Amino acid sequence: MEERTEQAAEPFTVEVGDRIRRKREERGLSVRALARLVDVAPSYISQVERGLTTPSIPKLRQISEVLQVPVFWLFVEDEEPRVVVRREHRRRLALAGSDHEYELLTSHLGGQLQVMVVRLEPNASTQPEPKGHRGEEVAVVLTGTVRLELGGRTYELREGDSAHYEGVIPHRYTNVGDGPAVVLFSMTPPV
Repeated sequence: MEERTEQAAEPFTVEVGDRIRRKREERGLSVRALARLVDVAPSYISQVERGLTTPSIPKLRQISEVLQVPVFWLFVEDEEPRVVVRREHRRRLALAGSDHEYELLTSHLGGQLQVMVVRLEPNASTQPEPKGHRGEEVAVVLTGTVRLELGGRTYELREGDSAHYEGVIPHRYTNVGDGPAVVLFSMTPPV
């Protein structure tokens, strides 16, 4: 079980917790069942739903996988799809104490494609351990140098390099450079 080490809740967390609760109930899951599937204590899920605890990005990914929604769904209200997303209107996901940030480039979450930019600080990884997900993924390194761990193999990618693979192969990216790294990801379907 995960210990409660996350930061104090930020104001938006109550809305995120409410969305998690509504989707959990929609799926017919109890707090205890969701906690078991995410490998945390039921009190942890209760605290997240009430906005008392801010979960880490990896935990949010686990919760979204169990609830069968893209992780960005937890943070954005459904709205009409837009053709253009201005840089200043990109949806961002960066939690307190996190060493990476996600920016959603696609205008909505209802499609079959999700495009995002991930900023990683030095030594930061996209997730604690390599993990797979359904679908297909392409990554392009915009700045910096990252290490891709993919199915037991390791690749070093520098600015301009790209990788394309089936998402079910366990993978993760780690910034191995001295400065921030920025990676563009395209995934189908959204995760």
